[in-house]
Amino acid sequence: MGVELIVDSKSRLGEGPSWDREKGVLYWVDILQQQLHCYNPVEHKNITVELDQAPGAVAPKSSDEVVLALENGFYFYNWKLNKLDPIMNPEEHLPRNRFNDGKCDPAGRFFAGTMDKEEEERSGTLYCLEENLSVKEKVTGVGISNGIAWSVDHTHMYYIDTFENQVYRYDYNRDTGDISHPASVIFF
Repeated sequence: MGVELIVDSKSRLGEGPSWDREKGVLYWVDILQQQLHCYNPVEHKNITVELDQAPGAVAPKSSDEVVLALENGFYFYNWKLNKLDPIMNPEEHLPRNRFNDGKCDPAGRFFAGTMDKEEEERSGTLYCLEENLSVKEKVTGVGISNGIAWSVDHTHMYYIDTFENQVYRYDYNRDTGDISHPASVIFF
């Protein structure tokens, strides 16, 4: 097997791949170049959107929109209108922080976490953007919010705080989005 370059984006910090099953496209962000990408493998076409702030994560939303965790909060981006609409910035009081990573849970909520831009303080928080656009804190005192995934049976959430060098497993309630009982399951 060989490796084939599909998109020569020259990303400086390309992260957060998110497959949109309905549209058959792959989204990802380049944090340092402040870009949002959308690749269509059928058309072999990549669209790059220049942003005015660092993106941390992207997730599909509707036929024309995605939800973004940008440096300064949660946003919707409309592809057809090329329009960015703010939802909420839960950390206006923390100008040294930015969003870093995020994923949608099995029920469609958008979990995304923050970090200190200088990677010095534990000032980050893992948030959950609910379907009604309210934002809830899930984990506080985070160093670098990273790596979020759910078990196949939807009973656990896995989460990485890079400062801790550990993967934590939380009990997860799909109906409410609540997480509880953190346990270290992998130390690296």
